[in-house]
Amino acid sequence: SLAMAPGGIVKVLLGAGCLETLEIGRFQAEIHPLGPYQGKSNGEYVPLEPENKTYVKKHGIPYGSW
Repeated sequence: SLAMAPGGIVKVLLGAGCLETLEIGRFQAEIHPLGPYQGKSNGEYVPLEPENKTYVKKHGIPYGSW
């Protein structure tokens, strides 16, 4: 499986059933210089649609869905 953490850290793990999980590799992602949307948005994220913004305000960011 893959485990991802803030800061661009990715770990590759191997495990099965009742066996201990073994870390096979740890990798560090690099920041892409173009930023989001391949540089078409001047390095900024596009603002959320109003209905999405309302949902996030009401329910928070759904981190559990990832």
